[in-house]
Amino acid sequence: MQISRSTIIARTISYRLLFLLVGLAGLLSSSGCTTSKLAISTSSASTGAFPDHSLAFILEQLPAFPEALDRVKLEALVSVSSPEMDGQFTTIAEVKRRDSLFARIKFPLGIEGARVLITRDSAFTFDRIANIVFRGSSGKMKAIIPGSLISLDMVEQALGFFLPDSLILWNLKSDGTKYYLHSPDESIRYTVDPQSWRIEHIQLRDRAGIVTEQRWFLDFREMDGILVPSRMILVQPALETRLSVALRSLVKNPGAFHFDLGIRADTKWKDLNP
Repeated sequence: MQISRSTIIARTISYRLLFLLVGLAGLLSSSGCTTSKLAISTSSASTGAFPDHSLAFILEQLPAFPEALDRVKLEALVSVSSPEMDGQFTTIAEVKRRDSLFARIKFPLGIEGARVLITRDSAFTFDRIANIVFRGSSGKMKAIIPGSLISLDMVEQALGFFLPDSLILWNLKSDGTKYYLHSPDESIRYTVDPQSWRIEHIQLRDRAGIVTEQRWFLDFREMDGILVPSRMILVQPALETRLSVALRSLVKNPGAFHFDLGIRADTKWKDLNP
């Protein structure tokens, strides 16, 4: 039987991107970020005009994760560039924050290559082209495939609702347009836009001062009444990896979710657990 060129391309993309589609994202778990409001104590409480706002005032303006986004449906174009692969795919995801996620993955040529279902304790990825379901606990997926984008934390990762750690004594700087928050050891740097009061850039450095990761949150606009970045870029220089997410649509509190992997009778199963 002769296999078409489109099938070969889709199968290649499927295998290369499959292991980006599952697991729990931990990219910022140690970067000085939190998702709860801060309690700041400082002698300066200036609420004057830019560039004279106090650190306490700036931190207080940064929004915590909106409850309105606890249940969302989103569509995004994801592009990946690394030594292992270069490609892009569209994901249509239904997310109940920190509870469950269902995503459809479409590769070029309009082929739906994979479906992903993640809960608090289980994860399933159905490679529709290879006709294989990979299954395992969420913990096992995290151990095998760290740093995945498609995860229960997908919305936070893509929209940048992170807050500087309240235990760090941040150094505050400014120029003509932005505020810059640097940790005392310069390992974490934030760029804050005083117009939108959103974090636009996060940079992480190692002890030698080498940049290990950067994130940009760009082109902010309202989607379903929430101010969000329509683009997120993640760069990890040591891994020669660049990931870009272009948010096409975001709907809060959508209708009923449909968690159907579409498994066929002849589908093979691969268990990732011991």
